[in-house]
Amino acid sequence: AAVLGISLLTPSGGATPALPARVSDNPVDYTPIISGNACLSDDTADGTCRRVRDITRIGDRVYVGGIIDSVTDRTNGAVRTVGNAMMFNARTGQVSTSFHPTFTGPTGVLTEGQVLAVERSTGGSAVWFGGEFKQVDGATNRGLVRWDVASNTLFTKFQPRIGSDGRTARVYWLRTATSPALASVGFMASPSRNGRHGCVPGLRRGP
Repeated sequence: AAVLGISLLTPSGGATPALPARVSDNPVDYTPIISGNACLSDDTADGTCRRVRDITRIGDRVYVGGIIDSVTDRTNGAVRTVGNAMMFNARTGQVSTSFHPTFTGPTGVLTEGQVLAVERSTGGSAVWFGGEFKQVDGATNRGLVRWDVASNTLFTKFQPRIGSDGRTARVYWLRTATSPALASVGFMASPSRNGRHGCVPGLRRGP
């Protein structure tokens, strides 16, 4: 079982397995291309750039979140429209056409609904997406959602609605850790030192 919580230091995806050899400094040639300005500096306004914020992997499926509206599939050259999240095959780079949720702000604007954190469940049955979004596919889902891997659909029974008071609360980081069978979700409402922190306890994690 696992607890879903907050972390400010370690990368997403859980424990990293030992590598059989040193990682090459020559990247593969099939990684999907995110369209738009790189905006590698956080000083650049999010509304003018496109970037990946977090990734997690389940088997050969790599789930990506950020501020993303267009991606080029390098296996066939197709340009696909996405909604701040995407999934591609880790071995081939092929972008999934069946995974296409759209994360937006309260009025449906993509640049106001970026995904900041992506985390898998320990058993690989679910992926959590956290961020500053207020809607997913046009329905109210504030700040944190669970995606069911088997059915490739939003798990609608999980509705913590971070920031449901209408404030700018958002999820910055997510983490799973070994613990008893109930899940808790940690979130930070502001990046400043005075930012509020919270927890949504007592939710069944599942496998």
